[in-house]
Amino acid sequence: MAPTCAADRTALGIQSRDRDMENVYPGLHKVVKIEVSSELTKIHNIYPLPLAKLKADGQEVSCMVDSGASALFLVWRKWFEAVGQNYDTCVSLFPHAGNFDLGSGLSTQVNIGLVADFSHSPERIWASLGLSASTEEWKPYLSIAQQLAAKKIIKDESFSIYFNGERFASGGIILGGEDPSKQEGPLKFFKIVNDDEQFVQLHGLQVGDDPKYLMKMKYPAVFDTGSSHIYINKKWKAQVLEFLQEAGKKKFKIREERSKFIISCSDAENVPSLTFTVEGLQGEKVALEVSPEALVWKYEGDDCLLRIDFDDDDASLFGMPAFLGNYYYFSPTAKSIGHTKAKL
Repeated sequence: MAPTCAADRTALGIQSRDRDMENVYPGLHKVVKIEVSSELTKIHNIYPLPLAKLKADGQEVSCMVDSGASALFLVWRKWFEAVGQNYDTCVSLFPHAGNFDLGSGLSTQVNIGLVADFSHSPERIWASLGLSASTEEWKPYLSIAQQLAAKKIIKDESFSIYFNGERFASGGIILGGEDPSKQEGPLKFFKIVNDDEQFVQLHGLQVGDDPKYLMKMKYPAVFDTGSSHIYINKKWKAQVLEFLQEAGKKKFKIREERSKFIISCSDAENVPSLTFTVEGLQGEKVALEVSPEALVWKYEGDDCLLRIDFDDDDASLFGMPAFLGNYYYFSPTAKSIGHTKAKL
């Protein structure tokens, strides 16, 4: 995400309803449930983005569900309809107090950042439902969970997120808690080792079932629904790609074209799973498996893409492939992330 810039603009000319849940239901602590679907967009026309469809100031909006970001921001319609291509160097936001409908007839006023400038074509801007706790970089913009917890609408800043394993996955967000009925089994917990970035500690990666394809790698890692891929430091690129081609049912070939890793779709059944080893609450090693079905994406003709990439970053990133078919419970106060298979 590009850095934000100060902007002195007039906010949406819409009157917000003065109906705060804290006033309507004094002292009530409950969870807020939001449905999530996956759709292709102008930003991502290859991989679908997880979207939450909400109402803000009476207007229907689709927000990208982003566990790796903290800001809640929408697009200022007046700006969007007025400008063409521009080449600024950052995203400009300005604060707006708007009314959010939370379902079941409940609504509350929250602080939103409205996008009033962007470094590329306005058609490529997005609205974000940031779930991670806000950092200094994003203040005064706070996540939706932080704002609802401050109003005592939900008990704390924790949230759950879960998806089925379908190609265009659907699922939900639970702000302020968890739902055991959506969990296939008991939660296993990863330890949060960095409060600001919500990093966990990665200790290794095994490709397939054979321990000979185990790589010991120690990096911080973050869970990010806003990313379509699993990202690993590029020093491991050759070894990971080699193991992927060898560790499945049959050997197959991966070809690289324009930063895409392509296989024949007929080889999809030969792609092995990825099992990451992540540090638990007591220093124990907890397994996180990414299924072959989550790694492979049908592209064009007989070409399928592998949803894995490599970069210079010292932090690994668990994007959407790590969420498909899974349930996560993020608890910043407990410094933990619970994980199990989703039951949908």
